[in-house]
Amino acid sequence: MKIYRSSIDQTDPRLDKPNQKTKAHFARIPPSLMGQIKHYINHVRSEVPGSDQHDFVFVSEKGSRGTLGMPLSLKSVNGILQSLSEALGFYVHPHLLRHKWNETFDKEGSEQGLEDRLLADARNYAMGWTANTTMGKTYNEKRIAERARAISAAHQKRVDKKR
Repeated sequence: MKIYRSSIDQTDPRLDKPNQKTKAHFARIPPSLMGQIKHYINHVRSEVPGSDQHDFVFVSEKGSRGTLGMPLSLKSVNGILQSLSEALGFYVHPHLLRHKWNETFDKEGSEQGLEDRLLADARNYAMGWTANTTMGKTYNEKRIAERARAISAAHQKRVDKKR
């Protein structure tokens, strides 16, 4: 799936447009999810008036305030996540999803034996970040702390054996 945003997207009718924070990039998604997205596009989205005026995947399916068929607003996305939070019993928000994605990505890269530099480059590409960004550290502090604790524990164990 190609992820992109144009700062001059004439088809974006939202009043509160997001800022451009990432470069265009490809995101791999499982075939089963791609099938569900295609089904949504072909059988749900295509039936919503106005959805053919832009190429945003997810659209408002309600006509409140004249938003029928428009791209989901940030407020709508947050409302969906609020409903999910209530159902799950813990707070789900966009930053949590990014943190979890980065944590999972780091763990998978480590299990594959990727060197830290290559893992950082791969993460930057996958997230659409520039090559010299430090965002990976920001979103991956938990995993970095876990690594630091494991290294410290291993060192302490060796010191204790020498006594």
